[in-house]
Amino acid sequence: MSSFESFSQAEQAILQARAARVAADTQSGSDQNALTVLLVSVHDEMYALPIEAIRAVHVDIPVVTVPCAPPFVAGIANIRGYVLPVIDLARLLDVPAPQRQAAPIGGLILASQEDMTIALRVNAIHDVAMLPLERLAPVPSTLARERLNYLQGVMPDGAILLDVAAILNDPALVVDETVG
Repeated sequence: MSSFESFSQAEQAILQARAARVAADTQSGSDQNALTVLLVSVHDEMYALPIEAIRAVHVDIPVVTVPCAPPFVAGIANIRGYVLPVIDLARLLDVPAPQRQAAPIGGLILASQEDMTIALRVNAIHDVAMLPLERLAPVPSTLARERLNYLQGVMPDGAILLDVAAILNDPALVVDETVG
């Protein structure tokens, strides 16, 4: 059984279109000093996630809250039979809520490194972009100290490049409470 048999025809068409875009970028001699990123919105701020850290993108997945969890833990989600922790990027990065009504939750980005996988909750999922690394500006020091650990730089369009490895490896995010 092929792994593509589990996708609908519409999903297969989307995957084929994405593959064609990637192949066109590769054949056009794209710069080796560029990073491919997925652009997402967290409230009114734009962030970029390195594509090599992303395993999947899901929308309309219910998230079940977990009692007594830290504020940045949105809960857990059952994604294709795997129960994964869901980190609310707005809370983790201390992104202020907009003055108007809060944007709806747009999806979950599955990010992984080695044997650890988590879901990052975002408000909107945008497009894939190429980031020339020489155009990456340093992160302003005016941002909250806690946020600086997770940020790599600022793209020319103002999107902030996240360090997904720093998020996944941060011991402060490990919740290991023993009830006793």
